[in-house]
Amino acid sequence: VFTNHGRVTEVLGKGDTKSSVRTTDGRQVDLRIVKPENFAAALMYFTGSKEHNVELRSRARNKGMSLNEYGLYKLKE
Repeated sequence: VFTNHGRVTEVLGKGDTKSSVRTTDGRQVDLRIVKPENFAAALMYFTGSKEHNVELRSRARNKGMSLNEYGLYKLKE
């Protein structure tokens, strides 16, 4: 349904968890499907600025952790 919307002029990519389209006004729109337990991390990752994400990942790494779109995890020692 997303990729068949009337305002979609081009499907840039289509998969099980992500689809990307270009609309009639030239905008690229991405749709991601995430598990409920990953929603908060995905929301932060995909809506935050690149600089903010880099800073958060750096802080996590300094505390022996890894942060990505799936969540915050302890690094293996």
